[in-house]
Amino acid sequence: MALHNYHDMYTVFPPESIWASGTPGNYSPRNYSWLVMLLPFLDQAPLYNQIDFEAPLWNQTTTDGRLIMAQQLNVLTCPSDSAYGGPGDSHNMSRTNYIGSEGWDWWPRSADPTGGLFTLMGSRKMRDITDGSSTTIIVAEVLGQGTWNGAWDQAGSGERIPNRTDAVMRPAFISPPFADPHTDVFQFPAPDGSTVTTYNFWTKSLDANGPGAYKPTYIAIAGPNTEWHGPRSLHAGGLHVLKGDGAVRFLSENIHHTNDPATSLWQHLNSINGGEVISAF
Repeated sequence: MALHNYHDMYTVFPPESIWASGTPGNYSPRNYSWLVMLLPFLDQAPLYNQIDFEAPLWNQTTTDGRLIMAQQLNVLTCPSDSAYGGPGDSHNMSRTNYIGSEGWDWWPRSADPTGGLFTLMGSRKMRDITDGSSTTIIVAEVLGQGTWNGAWDQAGSGERIPNRTDAVMRPAFISPPFADPHTDVFQFPAPDGSTVTTYNFWTKSLDANGPGAYKPTYIAIAGPNTEWHGPRSLHAGGLHVLKGDGAVRFLSENIHHTNDPATSLWQHLNSINGGEVISAF
């Protein structure tokens, strides 16, 4: 409902992230996730109104001295997932169990048929969901510490990451860059203003033994319950997903998925304009 109310007010869905301000070579970090933009629609207007959007979100505080990026909201977490602790165990960043679909991978996908609602560096309107809002997944669950050891093209083949050092969390409000030179966000500074130069999670520069962190989105090239790049839940047999029409349903982890976006049903459900005909799922 928050996403639809945001769209009703601004006639567009929130962008996957606000990365920086300025010009190439002279960027100033921002690193706001799409969930920050939803705060007024989640009964969190007082918190939202204390954010200075002309400054980095990193280490901003409320008027009473609380770190904004560390505010843990129940509405953004699954009650069954305690992860591995609170913000103190996650670089002082609160976490979320609900992540938006980027589509097939993490390259920018403006008009590409494999793009999702939260495709990299873009904003979508309801009219862009030409595949039909009732057959398009826009948000899914994720584990607080992530998933590994799964085959990307075999949904349900992964397992829960058992330790903090290897964990991959999803910060609720901060969008950390993942240092992959194939993505355009590689050019932007990290939330603390540092430069991201190595193929790794930026958070490892803060604490080598702490969890990695990726923005609150996922890529559909990883099937459900396979690897940290994709969604997963603690629920037996599958996970909950949010469709573009606002309906929530439980999706089997055994949904058809392949390494070809043209044939994967999982990908078809995550693309907003792929042109696939899906009667029901």
